[in-house]
Parts: sequence; structure tokens; C-alpha cells
Amino acid sequence: TPTDPIKDAMERVGRSLDHFRDAIDADPGNQNARANTELAHRLLQQLQELQQSSQDQQQDGEQDQQQDGEQDSPSKGNASEQQPASPEELEGQIQPEEAQRILDLLERNEAALRAKLQAQENAKRQKANRQKMDKDW
Repeated sequence: TPTDPIKDAMERVGRSLDHFRDAIDADPGNQNARANTELAHRLLQQLQELQQSSQDQQQDGEQDQQQDGEQDSPSKGNASEQQPASPEELEGQIQPEEAQRILDLLERNEAALRAKLQAQENAKRQKANRQKMDKDW
């Protein structure tokens, strides 16, 4: 079965959100992590709305197919009923290309955050090792 790109994106954003929260826990003053957390949260909301909209459209399509099957003259099509979404309907929704761009940006930020956290941990360990050496003699 093909994977659902919206679901995949939601999972990736959710993981990123968890990492950003971990970064904030490790360094409450980390403004980049706070900003990225907010962006990831907004993106997750938009993806959830997009998924709901997609599911609604799929259900509408299935109902239309069932109704077409029940009609006496199946030659009548619903082409006139399937119009592109109006700008009002698209407002607040995110396009797949934009979602992918944001996901890529979040992944780069996450990698940078991981590297920074690792450097901080290494610095703490080195400092602790120096203190132990000073105390030994």
C-alpha cells in the first residue's frame, strides 16, 4: 500500500516537535528551539486540517460514486460538480511543496540542535574530567 504523505509528514513534524521540546528542557533560554517549536506546532495543525479536508473529500467522492451507481442513468457524470476549491476554501491550508520545504528546514534545524546539544554534553564531560584530575593529586 502506498504511504500517505500527509501522515508521514505529521509523524516527522511530531518527532521534530519532541526534539525541540527536549532542547528547550535542556536549555530554557534557547530561542531558536522555542521558535522552531512554534513553527512545528503550527505546521502540525495545518497538516491535521489538510488530512481532515482530504478525508472529507474522499468520503464525498465515495458517496457520489454510490449515488451514481444507484441512479437509473449512470451516464450522467458529476463533472460539473467537481470544481476547484475556491480561494476561501484554500485559505489557511498548506500546499504539499510548502510542507516539504518546511519539513526539510525543520530537519536541518533539528540536526543543528542535536549537534549543539552534543557539543554541550561533551563540554560538560570534559569539564567534569578536568575537575576529577585536579582532585586526584
